[in-house]
Amino acid sequence: NLTNFLNYLGYNPERIFYIATDGDDSTGEADNINKPYKTWKPVDSLLQPGDAVIFRGGTYDYLGNYAIDCSNLNGTEDKPIIFMAYPGEKVILDTLSAGIQVWESNYLTFDGFVSDNTKDEWGNGINMHFADNIIFRNIEAKHHSIGFKAAQDLHNILTENCVFHDNIYSHGVYWGARDLPNSNLILRNCIMYRNGRHGIQHNGRVTNLVLENNIIHSNDMGGISLLEGVSSSIIRNNLIFNNNKQGIIFALYDSSYSTIKPYDQTNNLVANNLIWIGKYYWDGSGTGASDHAAIDFNDATAAQNKSMDGNIFRNNILVTYNGVAFRVRQKKFIDTAIVENNVIYRVGGSDKVMTYGEEDTYDFDAFQNFSDLIKNNVFQDPKLTDVSVDYYSTPEKFNFDYLSDSPAIDHGTTTEAPLTDIRGNSRIGNVDAGCY
Repeated sequence: NLTNFLNYLGYNPERIFYIATDGDDSTGEADNINKPYKTWKPVDSLLQPGDAVIFRGGTYDYLGNYAIDCSNLNGTEDKPIIFMAYPGEKVILDTLSAGIQVWESNYLTFDGFVSDNTKDEWGNGINMHFADNIIFRNIEAKHHSIGFKAAQDLHNILTENCVFHDNIYSHGVYWGARDLPNSNLILRNCIMYRNGRHGIQHNGRVTNLVLENNIIHSNDMGGISLLEGVSSSIIRNNLIFNNNKQGIIFALYDSSYSTIKPYDQTNNLVANNLIWIGKYYWDGSGTGASDHAAIDFNDATAAQNKSMDGNIFRNNILVTYNGVAFRVRQKKFIDTAIVENNVIYRVGGSDKVMTYGEEDTYDFDAFQNFSDLIKNNVFQDPKLTDVSVDYYSTPEKFNFDYLSDSPAIDHGTTTEAPLTDIRGNSRIGNVDAGCY
């Protein structure tokens, strides 16, 4: 029954409020599935810690600009407030500004919604600011400007098993911080594709940002963009392919806004990712993707006084077409980076593996000898089952599993390697490079 199913998911609500498209606000009752409410507002005013709100299947296109507005709504650690779609039913929140709004809230869980916008192409699937201890599961956000926008003073946020796609003007996921930093943000087991900018970007200070087990492909810009202060964070087990620009970007810049400032981006771990840079833009509009790097460092500030030192790149597969594996636009940053046990391959040849500053180019041998911190890498075709630059418009054809003679097999080191791969399979014995 429903109670047992909720308990199985780890949800133990004390009261349940139902909302349905054929409900009636004047007769709605708690714990009565036969008397659902029709709209959000009367339920919002009744909620207490430990409650749950379950939406029945249907399209909710009448709930205003913010379908579920949880501003100043708070659960507790032992009694979170749960919002979910009825099991097995499709709940579509069709609204202009945000399907889910979380503002100055804590201890809330959202599970199972589709956030859509058929009215125009703006707004956010999820909009969140100043929040602690929030969980998003099984959410699909599409046809907005941004799939998931969140900023300022965010702590202990878990986002898992979600899909952010076709948000055409900006990022699939856009998190950030200005004067108030973030911490402990986890994005895992998610898919981000066909978004108007990067798959995911974090802009501003954050510690313990964990991006793991995600598939990021066919976005108009790059895969992962880390700007202005991402430190002591982990990027692992991600498959990043068929995007129009770089795989992972580390960058600093100056802004005319006084609250947007560059900060150090240090001590990040980039491990067991598979980055594949193709030849064509995903929509077939050109070959501009072919010259981009797998990893890109750029300090575009005037002062040039911030650090991006101490970052680690380990057990990755980095495949490019004409671009280099590492583009280091200023002569620093890579000097203190640990780069080890990676499989590197460039279709255009091994003569360009790293650019250092604006002019210096390193072939693979020179790259290996750049510092004692760069070691145990190989330049070889990773021998993936079925990948092609011609699959740009049909990304479902890509198969990144390794052939039996792939050099990625057993090439990794166990040091800080994830215990499982992107599918959840245990990494037993010698660690394979890449996310599989």
